[in-house]
Formats: sequence, structure tokens, C-alpha cells
Amino acid sequence: MILRIKIFFIIASLSIIFSQKSFSHTNDPRHMAMVTLAKNMQEISRVIKSKSPLSSDNLKKLEQVYEISKKIDTLFDEDDSDKKGSRASPEIWKNKDKFMALTVDFEKSVENLIEVVKSNDNEEMISAISSVGASCGKCHRSFRLPKKN
Repeated sequence: MILRIKIFFIIASLSIIFSQKSFSHTNDPRHMAMVTLAKNMQEISRVIKSKSPLSSDNLKKLEQVYEISKKIDTLFDEDDSDKKGSRASPEIWKNKDKFMALTVDFEKSVENLIEVVKSNDNEEMISAISSVGASCGKCHRSFRLPKKN
């Protein structure tokens, strides 16, 4: 019985040690920001395209998108493209000027969406949300690696 308890504690201890040593997106601010952007934009886009009014929760999500858009450049300060699980292309740091230009375009497209939302013109909102999505796509096509299986 004592041997089983010792084995259990050894296995539990090793599990804790090794889980903390491996690269995990759960504590990575950039990954968390990208996930937040994707989830928020998906929800906002769904509401706008359904021609439903944006709720206060949707507006908070849009503000969160804007706040993230202003700091994307700082989220990519460190080249971690060689880390397991990272989908950031090394091209981000090799072609920083192009990357920075795309982050500025993204921020401006989000600013435009916020302005258009204030007008409550649904056709303009659909156009603006499409521009934000196109901005995301340009950057991802240039600087995001495909998922690894």
C-alpha cells in the first residue's frame, strides 16, 4: 500500500513538472489575444450580417477588438516562431515593415468599423466588417503558418 502511494505521488509530481515545462498557448498573451479577436469578430460579424442590432455585449467585444488591434505590434516583439505549437512565420521578423503596415491597416479597419457602427447603417456595417476580415486574411496569408497535425 505504501509503495502504491509513493508511486502515485511520483507520477503526480512528474506530471506537474513536465506540464509546466512544455510550451502551452494557455498562458501566451499573443495566442489569447488572437483567440479573443477571432471569437469576438465571429460574433460581431454574425450579428451584423443577420441585420440584428448590436447589443451592449457586442459593443464591448468590438472595443476589445480595437484595444487588441492597437497592440498587435507589441505582441510580436519576440521571434518565437521556432517554439512548438507556434504558427507565427519567421517572415514576421524578416519582413517587419510589411508586417507593421498590415497591423496598421487592421487597426484602421477596426476604427472604421467602430465609426460605421455608430451610424447604424447595416449595409455600411457589412462592408466594414468585411474589410476587417480581409485585413486579417492578408496578414494570415503572409505571416501565419498552417496548422501542424
